[in-house]
Amino acid sequence: MDNEQIVVNWQRSIINICMTILSRPLSNNETAFIQAHGGFLALEAIEEHVRSLNDDPVALIRYLNAEADNEHP
Repeated sequence: MDNEQIVVNWQRSIINICMTILSRPLSNNETAFIQAHGGFLALEAIEEHVRSLNDDPVALIRYLNAEADNEHP
């Protein structure tokens, strides 16, 4: 498996974790946030942070939408 496929699979895994926590599909902005990051260190940090928000779906929503919110002040 090449690095590109590893990244795609990792991003899908993070999306699935988020959907489980939120009990709903992710919005386009939320999905785009995850897919915009393709470095291993970035994905590791995102996954760890998402898992740490397991008991706080509101904070997870804020996290996933933080970059979109900063684009539209």
